[in-house]
This record gives sequence, C-alpha cells and structure tokens, in this order.
Amino acid sequence: MNDEIMSDRPTPSASLQPSPPPTPHPFSESLVQLVALSNRLAQPALEYVILAEGNTSARADDGTFWVKASGIPLAGIGPAG
Repeated sequence: MNDEIMSDRPTPSASLQPSPPPTPHPFSESLVQLVALSNRLAQPALEYVILAEGNTSARADDGTFWVKASGIPLAGIGPAG
C-alpha cells in the first residue's frame, strides 16, 4: 500500500529543479537609467535644477516613453514612481 501512495509523489530530484530566472521587463534598463539621471540632476551641489523639481523622460522603444511624474522631486523618484 505504501508503494501505491509513493508512486503518485514527484521524485525528490524533480522537485529540486531550479525554476528559470524571471524575464526582465523589456524597458527596465531605460527606467533604471532614467531614475539614476533624475536623482543625479537633483543633487544640490550640481546646481542643475531649481529646488530639485522638473521632469525627465526617456524613450523606452519606438512608441513608449518613461516620464517622471510632476509633483515628485527628482531626488525622491524611484522605479515605482
């Protein structure tokens, strides 16, 4: 009877197989670069922007742009917005 129960279970080696890595978002690199640029532009010592405000954007592909939302300081923006 134990043999019947055990035959329905996956073998230990099958359950230990690593899952494939997640597929990165196709625009993630441009978004990371936009966030880094926005944060850098906001550094007061550089004197690039007044009050660390403004908008930045980056082309993700032929029809898509990442745009920093208005009202969020450049220094405080992250990938989530």
